[in-house]
Amino acid sequence: MSDTDHQPYYRLKGRGIETLALEWIVKNLAPGGEAVIVVPDGLLTQKSVLDFIKSECRVNVVVSLPKNTFYATPKKTYILSINKKFAPGRQLTPVYTYIVSEIGETRDTKRFSNDGQGNPVRNDLDECVKNYKLFKTGIDHRGSERVKIIDYDTFDLFQDWLIEKKLSDEEKCRIGLMKPVQKITENEFLSSLSALNNYISAVVDRGESIPLGEIKYVSKPLSKLFDFPQIKGLTEKFIRNNSGNIPVYGGRQTESPVGSVADNLKGVKYFENCLAWNREGSVGYVFYHGHKFTTNDHHRPMVLKEEYRFIINLQFVQKMLQTKLLESDSFEWSKTASKEKVREIEILFPIGKNGKIDFEMQGLIVKRIEKYELVKKSLLEKIENLSKYKLDF
Repeated sequence: MSDTDHQPYYRLKGRGIETLALEWIVKNLAPGGEAVIVVPDGLLTQKSVLDFIKSECRVNVVVSLPKNTFYATPKKTYILSINKKFAPGRQLTPVYTYIVSEIGETRDTKRFSNDGQGNPVRNDLDECVKNYKLFKTGIDHRGSERVKIIDYDTFDLFQDWLIEKKLSDEEKCRIGLMKPVQKITENEFLSSLSALNNYISAVVDRGESIPLGEIKYVSKPLSKLFDFPQIKGLTEKFIRNNSGNIPVYGGRQTESPVGSVADNLKGVKYFENCLAWNREGSVGYVFYHGHKFTTNDHHRPMVLKEEYRFIINLQFVQKMLQTKLLESDSFEWSKTASKEKVREIEILFPIGKNGKIDFEMQGLIVKRIEKYELVKKSLLEKIENLSKYKLDF
């Protein structure tokens, strides 16, 4: 029996199980065979791993992905493309690198295709593929600053393959990886802190006359208060062929219609002055539509029963229901907020001294919520502005 028979199959010493997986992939590639692998950032900082890859393979692509690209892991990851060498030798071809900041959907449990303002999330992966195809055909395309074609002699000197760290601060600012540094003096910084403190003090001093903790509440299921009409959502084709002035709402995060149709169309159900929620798409967002509207299949109306018209405040229910839907694990991005689920949700309503639901107090609570939403938004903007500053001593 030769000495090689006693050698371990896995000889690459590195941190993590991913090192074993990478070695297995490389060893099982046929000469000339290609592997496209998603790897964690820690793998690309280990000298022994990088030397092994370079000795056995030609490195074609390193693509930097943003954190939370994959739902199951918050880690920073990269796409690595390699070809098994036919024979030992130094690589002569350059390496295509690209930095992805957005992947076409929000990087959270919701995985929305639109951002908080209803705008589509940018998808850098499309541009990455387009530029890679040009690179493969021999076209040196430099139309995007996210693309870097790196000569192998330069690439070979890198101590790690975390490609975004090879950019200058100016380049990082241009593609949005970091924000430009604004320098201010110590006195200017303290003055900004003082202004922030004055704003917070003013909010606290104004206060509210009725502490919400002293209010009593009663729980009511939505099925008792609302009708949930059966409807057939409009299709894109139908909306295109029946254009008009009545907005059609879909599963967006904002009250922006997906289109509009004519009034009084046969077979179309219209609604007005009622709530509607997203059963699919941006699941869980709830809206009060005070005007006439209809919906596609992602958006569903809920109509307050006539006997509760002056008892239940629709804006109050909108705030409470949306909070429940967005905070519940039952309505994550991969699940549907069906009518059957929503109608069973219970909402706490304030009650007056007579023990009945207090319509006026619901309105006051809505105003209180909206007030503090504006306060939080203003605070975040002020703190974000402060974080941009760098003290210049």
